[in-house]
Amino acid sequence: MVGGRKVECTSIGYLLQTLLSLRAHSLNEEDEALTMAGIISYLTRAAARRIYAPLVAGNYITTPTRTVQRAIPICLLAKTGSPVQLSTSAYLQGTRHGKDHMIVESPRGELKLNYVWLRHHCRCDECYDHGMIQRKLDAHFIDRDITSTHSSVDEHGVLRVSWSDAHVSSFDIDWLRKCTDTAKWSAEKIEPCLWNGTLIKDQPPPQIDYRECVDDDSALKTLYGCLVRYGFAFVTGVPADLEGFRILTERIGVVQHTQHGEMYYISNDFIEQFDAAFTNVKIGLHNDQCYNSHSLGLQSFHKVSHSGEGGENFFVDGFLCAENLRRKDEDAFDLLTKLPIPYFYKQPREYWRMTDTAIKLNPFTGKVDSVRYNPLDVAPINTIPQDEIGLFYDA
Repeated sequence: MVGGRKVECTSIGYLLQTLLSLRAHSLNEEDEALTMAGIISYLTRAAARRIYAPLVAGNYITTPTRTVQRAIPICLLAKTGSPVQLSTSAYLQGTRHGKDHMIVESPRGELKLNYVWLRHHCRCDECYDHGMIQRKLDAHFIDRDITSTHSSVDEHGVLRVSWSDAHVSSFDIDWLRKCTDTAKWSAEKIEPCLWNGTLIKDQPPPQIDYRECVDDDSALKTLYGCLVRYGFAFVTGVPADLEGFRILTERIGVVQHTQHGEMYYISNDFIEQFDAAFTNVKIGLHNDQCYNSHSLGLQSFHKVSHSGEGGENFFVDGFLCAENLRRKDEDAFDLLTKLPIPYFYKQPREYWRMTDTAIKLNPFTGKVDSVRYNPLDVAPINTIPQDEIGLFYDA
């Protein structure tokens, strides 16, 4: 039966002509070659014995490299006049195997899956804790030569794999396709905006009301969108005290503890001034706390009171600066992704130090992931040889 049409044939030649119609069932050249080779081999052997019999039992045909399902049956009329069923590899979905991987074939296209990766992603109760949403299986204990001893895909799109370590796994193919879609993970859900002063004046980001942000998830979502798109956000109507500020920041995320505490006041009225931030000296553009192992992710400022002049905050898009440098001087940009810059914070009872590059790139996308630079906190630069230090200053 080809395409729902019963085929009765008494010669190999006629059968081969009929098999050409299998192209209508989307066989690629490799599949067609395997199908033809299997049929010819079968008929050659069968003709020598003057018998016709099913090529395989059930709905499967196995070749050295593949197992296929949902075979289109071809009905042959034997010389005795009685028809018998013959299965071919014209299929809707199935698997084929390589040295270290399998390829799942389905109506949505091929899906290549590394054996170790697939075994590592087993979601059975033995390998995965669904309550904790954590793996139980440690990849270090998976045999790097593990293979599939049998695999099949059912009509519901579930891949079942029997492994050489005697384990059996089941996977939803759509889930596997999402997990292996590298384009999905590299795509930005909200495209960051690289801005300058002119753009921000022409297209200012929205300002979010404090009470709405605290009470309404949609307002909080708007705030998150501003942070991702612009790198900053403005909240209006915040109570002029530390408690109101705490409610807002804890609504946004987890407050981290630093050497100054979780939340603290900054004022040039303090008698003990242990940082330039506590003075009335103008401070240039910088990132705070570069001397920590992780520079600040989100930093919140809240003006509680103000008298006199000054106290303005200046912002710049460090990502735009980095991309402008990459466009104008790629060698300088490359240097700042590699040269280690030491930072330190030193007080009578404290000493903090961290060495890192000025620019970090996302290892997946190659885009700028972070900028870390504070000219006030740069320690004696003993991390760059003197014959290279000039390149650092140039960059």
